[in-house]
Amino acid sequence: MKKKDENNSKINKTIGIILVILALAVASIFLIFNNKNNVEKENNVLKNTNEELRKSNKEKETIIERLDKKNVDQEQKEARQIGEKFIKILFINKPKKELPTDKHDDAKKVMTNKLADKYFGKKDPTPSRYETDIKDINIYDDRYSPAKDNYKMFASFRQMAKEPDDSVSMQQDMVIELTLTQTKDGWKVKEFKQVAGQDNRSK
Repeated sequence: MKKKDENNSKINKTIGIILVILALAVASIFLIFNNKNNVEKENNVLKNTNEELRKSNKEKETIIERLDKKNVDQEQKEARQIGEKFIKILFINKPKKELPTDKHDDAKKVMTNKLADKYFGKKDPTPSRYETDIKDINIYDDRYSPAKDNYKMFASFRQMAKEPDDSVSMQQDMVIELTLTQTKDGWKVKEFKQVAGQDNRSK
């Protein structure tokens, strides 16, 4: 009986030791995986932080490069050309040759999609009676900087409205204010305001 008790005691001790070993093994595995997950999370955070810093530095380098006087002068010239193209698309009208919707694709190159859709996106536009043309375009702009998100300019020009028989029926001096915004495709006109003159496109 005594020997049987001793055997049971040994078995219990062995089981106890095995359970302790298993518990330690499970705990070790948990700690290893938990530590691995933490390391992966930290690495991902560092990776994202480095990527953000790289993008930020790249953007700053790009702006610094664009701030070079030669580049500034070139970009300002291009912005003024955008303004001039906008004026021609919006204020030159040839109803015998084209509908407003025919200008939609060209309009999107110099103005935001929202503005292009507003003036040239209608499926059934009301035909204009008058042919309009412009001349003597002068553009006056803000001090240019590539770091700006928005850029304002004023433009003055003379608009002529012609009757269907090509006789000039009206000439008016006009002044408009343009607001350009930086997009991934460069500067585009996002809004304009007529300061003086009368818009003859709807006549």
